[in-house]
Amino acid sequence: MARTAELDEVIGDWCAAHDLGHVLEVLAAAQVPSGKIYDIGDIVKDLHFQARGMIEQARLPDGEPMKVPGVVPKLAQTPGGTRWLGPGLGEHTAEVLAQLGYDAARIADLKSAA
Repeated sequence: MARTAELDEVIGDWCAAHDLGHVLEVLAAAQVPSGKIYDIGDIVKDLHFQARGMIEQARLPDGEPMKVPGVVPKLAQTPGGTRWLGPGLGEHTAEVLAQLGYDAARIADLKSAA
């Protein structure tokens, strides 16, 4: 533990000097458990994620397609799915402000100032 920072720096410098494929090959050969950390682009392209239905195709109200995360966990009897993308931006603002005690005139003022 006393030299953790030093080790992190040395390992980080070595990793930065090599491409990911090489780093993973060397670590695998040394039997070091390791793997790539996925970003969203990797997840969407990954065949396993696709086969498991972990990325669903949805449509925005204007018809534009949009990828959304699938439901986890996947259950055999009740697999679930995304049926609704949620409210539009600001769709419930007036309701929330009214519940907070704003009157209709104040809500209209706020809306016109936006």
